[in-house]
Amino acid sequence: MATLFSLLVQACGLSHREAADILRVRPDTVKSWSSGRNRTPDAVLEELVALAARIEKATAEALAQIETAAAQHGVPAEIELGVASDDAEAQFIGWPCVGAQTACLALVVARGIKRGYRFRVIPRRSTVATAAALATPINPQLTETSMTEDDIVRRNGTDQVIPYPKKKALKW
Repeated sequence: MATLFSLLVQACGLSHREAADILRVRPDTVKSWSSGRNRTPDAVLEELVALAARIEKATAEALAQIETAAAQHGVPAEIELGVASDDAEAQFIGWPCVGAQTACLALVVARGIKRGYRFRVIPRRSTVATAAALATPINPQLTETSMTEDDIVRRNGTDQVIPYPKKKALKW
């Protein structure tokens, strides 16, 4: 049986463990809310709604940045999206956990493919560009969903990776 809680957890891309960590509750509490055995507090639902809104906003901002970069530099042959390897790395780049980041990236891919873009999902440390992004902490003045310029890179048909925009933090 689907519950409001389970639908929101799924929309945010969270596992039960991630939901428990984010909501600061025990995993069996998450299971009881998911099954409908216990009523989910309104504040918990509001927190998940806020995360879903952040994911949606970040998706829109990412697609806008891809569109801008494509207008300035031409449509890339492929766009690499770097996925955090664990929750600590996801938190370093402004996401509460890997599940929330991957939910955003899934929406970017689904909507970007409709616009004619090609994507490749990679571990964040697997290229020079994404390793460099990991070495640079996020500007604390940016929103908590901020990512660095190397979270989106394009390949120009060769092995050369071109990050863009250059030396600018992206807010998403």
